[in-house]
Amino acid sequence: MSMFASKIGVIDLSVLSYSAIGILLIIRIKSPKLPAEQLVLMKMGFLILLYSILLLLITDSNESYVVFRNVRALLSIAILGTVFYNINIPLKGLLNIIIIVIIMHSIAIDLQMLYSPIKMYLAPIVGYNKELLPLRAFGLIGDYDSAGLLCIIGTIISLQLLFHTKSIKYLFSGFLCSMSVFFTSRLNMLILLAILILASLLWLKSRRSTIKSKIFIIISSLIVGYYIVLLVIPLLYSTIPLIKENFSLSNNQSIYIYDSSYGMGSQEYLLNSMWILPDEIAGTIFGTGYSPAKSDIGYVNIIFMIGLVGLLVLILFYSYLLRSLRQSMKFLAKINNDNFYINTSIYSLIAIILLLFIYNIKLLYLFTRTFHEILIIMYFTIIANVNRLIIQSSATMKDTSCLKNNTAVQK
Repeated sequence: MSMFASKIGVIDLSVLSYSAIGILLIIRIKSPKLPAEQLVLMKMGFLILLYSILLLLITDSNESYVVFRNVRALLSIAILGTVFYNINIPLKGLLNIIIIVIIMHSIAIDLQMLYSPIKMYLAPIVGYNKELLPLRAFGLIGDYDSAGLLCIIGTIISLQLLFHTKSIKYLFSGFLCSMSVFFTSRLNMLILLAILILASLLWLKSRRSTIKSKIFIIISSLIVGYYIVLLVIPLLYSTIPLIKENFSLSNNQSIYIYDSSYGMGSQEYLLNSMWILPDEIAGTIFGTGYSPAKSDIGYVNIIFMIGLVGLLVLILFYSYLLRSLRQSMKFLAKINNDNFYINTSIYSLIAIILLLFIYNIKLLYLFTRTFHEILIIMYFTIIANVNRLIIQSSATMKDTSCLKNNTAVQK
């Protein structure tokens, strides 16, 4: 489930590829620096890895997957963090690169819907090994939910850049990414709907938006709303028993063609097969060292693998990221910095972290391939840019102080 490279068994080719490239880049960097934030994150990542190794040895579990996913997460913090903190890439360039990559992914989704045999060719390359569904596409990533989440990330970044730059290219990228979401999963459709409603309200309330832009937003919202009513509501009614049992559509507008592409698990099935815990309380608290065979739910998987103890460390890991980003926002406000590329990156990364916790209710997304790497790349690029501003601000304050002292001496 990665855009960077496929996976063969437990061997993650993406780790091998970016590790090799990263080490070569680090060698070329003169005196690479390690920020304090990286050391803290590496300590927490190493703690989770060490804990999973101990569980593997104590429980005699044969699931090396639990250990290898933590190895990959730690390596990405160490290698990608060092590279992107030291190469001085502008956030404008990074955001545009991320959008371009996600546009390629969105186009792949659209092409798979237009010509279904493409799915068969791409499936083994991106690691998709499930049934090919007629009304859904996975793009360049081996999972429907992850495919949609990636498009949502592209939509979030595009909308923020569109708000600040008014550039037509971000309108195009946001439209392309958001439309591709409808070919992925129901959860993605609902999340996208919430994001579009929130973005529309913020845009209408903003003083920066002109009357023309407000009219455009209202018309666009009506058009999108119409298609959501036309497509999404019948889909939800058709495939979610809880909605079908308690609500009714006029004229029986249930579209049964969705049955071939979307599951219809009952609430009893979800409670008995998905929301489960280890048989022993010790397994719930400390973990069992393996993932459950039946449940896909991310939090259930984490509890089985590394217990509530490991889940707590993961929450601390992401909480530290959020706290660090919040401190960066306070500093930017203190020096009255209005670099919207930095602000857009910070708000986008905060949104991504919150979305990972939401999506983790359905599947395992904490420390997951692709999204963990995107998070690390964005975070350390932000920290590098903010730290450079701190140095510049300190130098400016020092020069101002010296100038004042010299003026006082002359008087």
